[in-house]
Amino acid sequence: MLQTSFNTMTSANESSNVENGHGHGVAPQQDSPSARSDVQNMLASLGVKEPRDITLLSEDDLRGAGMNLVDARRVLKEARENVDMESQRSAEPPTQLKLSAGQQAMVDLNNTALIRADRNPVQMMLSAILAGIMLSWGGALYVVLAAGTKAFWAEAPGLHSLISAAVFPMGLTGILLTGSDLLTSNMMYGTMPFATMDPRRENMRKFLSSCKLLSISFVGNFLSCALMAAYISPMVVTSEAATNFVVAVAEKKVAGGLGIRFARAIAANWLVNIAVFQAACVKSAHGKMIVLWLPITAFVACGFEHSVANMFLVPLGMYNGADVSVGDFLGKNLFLVIFGNAIGAGIGVGWLHWYAMVPTNYWVLTGHKRNN
Repeated sequence: MLQTSFNTMTSANESSNVENGHGHGVAPQQDSPSARSDVQNMLASLGVKEPRDITLLSEDDLRGAGMNLVDARRVLKEARENVDMESQRSAEPPTQLKLSAGQQAMVDLNNTALIRADRNPVQMMLSAILAGIMLSWGGALYVVLAAGTKAFWAEAPGLHSLISAAVFPMGLTGILLTGSDLLTSNMMYGTMPFATMDPRRENMRKFLSSCKLLSISFVGNFLSCALMAAYISPMVVTSEAATNFVVAVAEKKVAGGLGIRFARAIAANWLVNIAVFQAACVKSAHGKMIVLWLPITAFVACGFEHSVANMFLVPLGMYNGADVSVGDFLGKNLFLVIFGNAIGAGIGVGWLHWYAMVPTNYWVLTGHKRNN
């Protein structure tokens, strides 16, 4: 822009020289070094330090420096147009990147994370209660199918586990389509603004928002799942086979080594949030249902540890005589599983997917951060 203004002034100055009789009958040399130097000296004498300073000058200022009226007006007009163009360019929206479906899904999930954390706490609590209710309905269907096929369980345990697990995603489907607050998916949302280094929020605000989101989700999910287990139990656990099944599930949740339980917790929520990511890649409701089905089925069939599912299944077994105390449930299962779930969501999906897929200079390219 500065060079354009100099060139404009140079042309105008040479034209003025011709009209004044200098070099009569000879075409002026455009943008010669001496002419450019004369223009720079002229601008400097008028106090011009940058191109937009030219717009502060008047016709009389330029004429007093040796330019004729027509050229003075032309110079001022072009200088103002250049400044206006520069202002328009600076006001343009950030660069629109062409992202793949997966890349756009990660960007959308990160944007959703900011919105979810900024909601009213009462709305978040109601949403978390709704999520626990929906997951409990899926858990109830899982118990009915798994406990009602005892002979199949004995003859083909692997196939039995797969078929039983295939109905559990019903609850996760409802949660996803309503946008309800499930603790395990909010573990990804709560950590994504940190993992992506989103410059649109300060770290302290990110931390406080994440604490609010996760704590309310925990309370709402736990409360609704425990109450739903008490509500559903007399309607679903109506046979010896069903009782034996829910008791065995609850007791298994607190038995065995803590290390393997922790590993299963990481795997469970890794798969759950892969399902959330895949659902974000498609727009239609039926498409979301299809792509989340297999990852959810996989974690249930493999016997992985999902904290919110355990908030329903373990109390359900406890209500029916499982040898599990509240201390056993919290100390040997729930808190450990929550920690493992957080790693699977925050690192396995939130951090890994972002840095493996999204351009490393995404925030610079979209105008949210300067490239130092």
